[in-house]
Amino acid sequence: MKNILRQTGMLASLASFLIVSNSHAAANASFEDTHFSGSGVCVDCHDGLTDTQGNDISIIKNWSTSMMANSTRDPYWRAKVASELHRNPGLSDEINDKCSRCHAPMANDSAKKDGAPLEILGSGFLNPINTYYDHALDGVSCTVCHQIADDGNLGTLDGVSGKYTILQYANAVDRPAFGQYLDPATRQMQNNVQFTPQHGAHTSTSEMCATCHDLKTPFVDAAGELASTTPESEFPEQMVYSEWKNSAYQTGGSEERSCQSCHMPKVSGDVKISTRPQNLAARPGFSRHTFLGANTTMLDILDNNRDALEVTATGFDQTILDTRALLQSAATIDVLSREMIGNQLKVVLKITNHTGHKLPSSYPSRRAYIHFLVQDDNGSIVFESGKLNANGSIAGVGEDIDASTYEPHYDQITAEDQVQVYGPIMQNTDGNVTHTLLRAAAYKKDNRLTPAGFDKGSVPSDVAVVGAASTDTNFNLGTDTITYLINVGNKRGFTINASLNYQTLSYGHLQDLFKDSASVAEVADFETMFDNANIREENLTSTADTLPFVCDMTLTLLKNQWNQIAIPCQLPAASNSVNAVLGDDITGIYGQDWAVFEYNPASNAYLQLSEGDSLQQGKGYWIVQLSSDSVVVDLPTESTLPALTTSTQCSSSSGCFEVAVAALDSATTWNMLGSPYVGDTSIDIFRLKTASGVCADSDACTLTEAAAEALFHDQVWHYDPAIEDYVLIEGAAAMNPWAGFWAASLSNATGVTPVLLLPVD
Repeated sequence: MKNILRQTGMLASLASFLIVSNSHAAANASFEDTHFSGSGVCVDCHDGLTDTQGNDISIIKNWSTSMMANSTRDPYWRAKVASELHRNPGLSDEINDKCSRCHAPMANDSAKKDGAPLEILGSGFLNPINTYYDHALDGVSCTVCHQIADDGNLGTLDGVSGKYTILQYANAVDRPAFGQYLDPATRQMQNNVQFTPQHGAHTSTSEMCATCHDLKTPFVDAAGELASTTPESEFPEQMVYSEWKNSAYQTGGSEERSCQSCHMPKVSGDVKISTRPQNLAARPGFSRHTFLGANTTMLDILDNNRDALEVTATGFDQTILDTRALLQSAATIDVLSREMIGNQLKVVLKITNHTGHKLPSSYPSRRAYIHFLVQDDNGSIVFESGKLNANGSIAGVGEDIDASTYEPHYDQITAEDQVQVYGPIMQNTDGNVTHTLLRAAAYKKDNRLTPAGFDKGSVPSDVAVVGAASTDTNFNLGTDTITYLINVGNKRGFTINASLNYQTLSYGHLQDLFKDSASVAEVADFETMFDNANIREENLTSTADTLPFVCDMTLTLLKNQWNQIAIPCQLPAASNSVNAVLGDDITGIYGQDWAVFEYNPASNAYLQLSEGDSLQQGKGYWIVQLSSDSVVVDLPTESTLPALTTSTQCSSSSGCFEVAVAALDSATTWNMLGSPYVGDTSIDIFRLKTASGVCADSDACTLTEAAAEALFHDQVWHYDPAIEDYVLIEGAAAMNPWAGFWAASLSNATGVTPVLLLPVD
């Protein structure tokens, strides 16, 4: 009745009311016509199914919350179609055909067979008054896939990009319903829905999926002129099937698995695939029609905008959980090694793709990225690359800052604004970054993780690795190895967290799309929906490791050689004496074969310590040994990092080690001090604070400022035993661990209690 009304003047007279009131006629999922039937026709027999464990495996119910079922309700797809039409009006015929062929296949195929116009928006398929509205709103439905014929072209250039074949029949009952089983019962479907079940082995093959999931699109130049000349020269918008075909998962490959193996997993045990006839035998190996993908963001948007998008299905929460579980099986990330090299933390990660295609795959708005976080023992952040902001952007990523740029592929990361982003970047005919599909002529970057067995050196150009990843020897055959090399100053003891996260819609891509919001209603609608979405990313896999602090510093003392030293770790209270720290390594009699001295500024004299005297961080000492040609000394294993204080006067948010400085009633007071750190440090980050005066403010003073105020010298001196002389240390010159040094307070330091602040980084 409804289809008859659509062809009458009565319905036409209501069109203006429908448009003005912005209401929608509910789509009829139970429509039937010459070519197709809606999914509602299939419900009576193919829902209400359970497996041997009692799990609901209802076909239409499972399908109804998939992106296949909601392919035309998808507001991003609607917005993108509208934007492409707005930006490329000269290609409207191509856009309306190409974009509806796989997203609204029943509407597209029926219109072509009926000789009707192909139009998506306006008065087209998504308009309730359009003849093919029901066809369009039912998405990629049952009688599309189950009528696709094995015409010999599946999996070839002539069988992809929506070039599937659905034959036309004079007698409706001759329409096939191809399926996975041999010798299907036919009479029930012939009598009730006028389809004839047939065995179609091709329905279980990846070649079936290739019809829409290998997709090439034409492109235009800056003048809007068509620049692609042949199907081969068109832009490879998505090549999921070809990625699979060049992987170990291909037919005959070492990991052979079809698309359906993951996205339509088989049910264990024998099950009935229809509630009628009642005596129907149970079948093994039934494939669930869940069609799980990777788009939790859109599933969330669909569920939260049910009225606006005419969503009728329920159960999105469970589909999101199931999709998330599938995503979390897609990859692993492992810490291969972590070590300290001087003041640098080196961490090597390995990322492995466990899917049968690139990760991410499909439409080039998608990306995966590494969130790499290093924290110290107090939980403070030492380094963070790949931080997700509340708006969905990633801190430091080029295209999220400026959509006309992009983040390159990295083999080594050394700064927080460098982020490993696995994804495609399109370029136009001028070689510039573009987010407009029909301006995309090639990829400027494609470092999506390849599947196992995918050799980037031998694959076709349509699935090539592009950009820096193409020459990265650690990126191939399903894995990528990346090194993080981080200057951590004198911090030690770390927790390392690394996550591989995923976004269906990258921030920079969306910002480019949202430029059309003011002039394209579909874009404005989607922007509102996305801004209110609950899901911005998904975590695919994570790993954690620790690099605990171990004070394994050693110092070599040569015979009869004076060394000006310091203690680079906080010594345990029970083992901080001269004998406990050094006596276990140096042989001989203390005071005769070896000795340690400190300097007393008040008496301007050296004092020999006793074996029981404590050694302290921040102080300098002289040591000499006569017992052996060479002695290696170390520190007690219980030694820890120095105790730090934090304040606005410290130039490091992580803290400073404070050293009290003697300042006597003289022009200059010499102090023998020492570095408290296990790594190199430089005096240009030292600061001086005082109890009063100019260096008592919230910023304290740099050594240059302190020298100008006659408070503290801006140079220090360290004795180098190799040359038997003092060396000047100033500016950014490195001071090594174990290094003691001479520093001098100046005349104005008397009475203001100077304290030297040594930042940890």
